[in-house]
Amino acid sequence: SRFVSWFDPDTETWTLQVKFTRPEDAGRYECQVSTEPKRSHFVTLSVVVPLVVIPGGAELHVRSGSDVMLKCVISKALTPPPYVFWYHVSQNYILLD
Repeated sequence: SRFVSWFDPDTETWTLQVKFTRPEDAGRYECQVSTEPKRSHFVTLSVVVPLVVIPGGAELHVRSGSDVMLKCVISKALTPPPYVFWYHVSQNYILLD
């Protein structure tokens, strides 16, 4: 399951882990303690999905022998990615510098 809950007796903490979050996982979560009276606390989870765009459209035409620069613009990311892979799709290999 993508949802796992466990108790750590050393810290007396219950943890809910959501693996491989999806946009539909966003929402309000409740930690409810089975005491009398019932106690609970809420947290709102937002799932941020980065937006990736290559400016200039899906097709670029260049003259043979000329230089070309392709840019990959990433926005709405909480932190910048540590690296980006470029693939030449029809050749099936990774382009690295």
